[in-house]
Amino acid sequence: MAKAYSVDLRERVLAAHDEGEKVPDLIRRYRVSRRWIYALLERRRETGSIKPLYGKPGPKPVLGEHLPKLRQLV
Repeated sequence: MAKAYSVDLRERVLAAHDEGEKVPDLIRRYRVSRRWIYALLERRRETGSIKPLYGKPGPKPVLGEHLPKLRQLV
């Protein structure tokens, strides 16, 4: 899994954008993707947070509700 960009980089990209720098220039300057910049802008607008998300949960275990019974049988 890829490592999240630092909060410092996020702050620098957003500061440059807020000062009027265009997205194509940000892509070249900071070597990040267009999609990442737009996702960062959207996240800041919607939640006010720019911190990376960690620990996204995966799918629920299929046998999760039966686990106690399975342990007892084993």
